[in-house]
Amino acid sequence: MDFKVITKRKNLIEIEVDTKELPHALLDVLVKRGIDAYCYGPHPLLRTYRLNISTDDAVKELKDSIAEVEKNWTCFEKLLKKEIDATKNN
Repeated sequence: MDFKVITKRKNLIEIEVDTKELPHALLDVLVKRGIDAYCYGPHPLLRTYRLNISTDDAVKELKDSIAEVEKNWTCFEKLLKKEIDATKNN
C-alpha cells in the first residue's frame, strides 16, 4: 500500500492512498465522531483515493482514527480466527 500526505496544516490534512479501503475505514470512524471529513475517488488519470480531514487538530484526529481502525481490525481478526477454528472441515 502506498500513501502520501498531500496537505498538512494544524486544521487540515489530506492523504492520498492507492486503495479505497483504508480511507473509507478511516472516514467511517471520523464521521461517527462528528469530524468534518470526506473521501473522493480517483481521477481518471490518477489511481489514488484521497481522505480530507478538516478540524481543529486534524493530525490528532487522523492518528486517533488510525488507532480505532487498528483496534477494530484486531478484534475482527480474532473473531474470524475463532470462527474458522470452531468450524469443522467439510
